[in-house]
Amino acid sequence: MNKPRRAMAKALSWEAFAFFLTLLIVYGMTGNLAFTLELSLVCQIAKIFFLYIHERVWDKIQWGRNND
Repeated sequence: MNKPRRAMAKALSWEAFAFFLTLLIVYGMTGNLAFTLELSLVCQIAKIFFLYIHERVWDKIQWGRNND
């Protein structure tokens, strides 16, 4: 099991990577830096919110847990 600090570092590094990947893709498609930043920020906020919801739902699911 990961320690909480490691899990947080892992989550933050993934979110940073995903944010910059979104930036590159949107800028590559539009060439519009202002729109790219706006859309990337909105997407990142939405993804963090829905990841939280997803994790909370999975916390309630017993499937695959080791119940020793």
